Amino acid sequence: MSRRKQWSRFIELLPYDEMIPLWTQVEQDIIADIARRIAEYDYWISSAEHQRQKLREMGLAQEYIIRRLSELTGKSNAELLKLMKTASNEALTSDRAYYRKHGIFAPDELSEPLQQALFSGYRTTNKLFQNLTSTTADAAQKQFINALDQAWMQVQSGAFSYETAISNAIKSVAKPGLKIKWSVSGHEDTVEVAVRRAVMTGINQTTADMRLKLAEELGCDLVEVTAHAGARPSHAEWQGRVYSISGKSTK
Repeated sequence: MSRRKQWSRFIELLPYDEMIPLWTQVEQDIIADIARRIAEYDYWISSAEHQRQKLREMGLAQEYIIRRLSELTGKSNAELLKLMKTASNEALTSDRAYYRKHGIFAPDELSEPLQQALFSGYRTTNKLFQNLTSTTADAAQKQFINALDQAWMQVQSGAFSYETAISNAIKSVAKPGLKIKWSVSGHEDTVEVAVRRAVMTGINQTTADMRLKLAEELGCDLVEVTAHAGARPSHAEWQGRVYSISGKSTK
């Protein structure tokens, strides 16, 4: 098995199960609270009353959403750091074995530059999670508002009973879960997919940076890039070759 495949397999086997359930539980709690508020929403007679009550409930829901996400932040940050330490240790242990095999002493301790690379990667990934938290809060708030308006319109149309409109509104929030829409691309993700992608991106970028810094520390300027079948044409052009990290080597 190639080193690339070994690393990909390791990334897949990382204990995301310790982080994703934290987000999943918060998502479920938020949806449950929204459903409870919709079920208790009992002012459907006039447009003005609907708006007044909706504004009140929006404030209460937002307060709950922010509180739950704030509680999540500390826990998920700790899990993120643990995952990144595990991944970086695995990557460097693998690399050290290759260096030692070729007679280059590679200490087990993390040097200051390597520690800085690890925590820099952690801080960068943590910013992604801060954005994810904010996006999740916005998504929950919007789904709540849409559900309230949907129920009110169904009742006002006369085509739906109060109970049916409430049931439909709750289902519209609960069934799809919280859909996170990214402002730049417009792409929508579930909470689980967004969390997993953020973690994997952060870990891959951080460990790659740490591997390059280890090579620099050990005086290894030349690196061989792995190759794999099925790569995109633009990637296949530079795979399987030897490169100079500094760009100064004539080899």
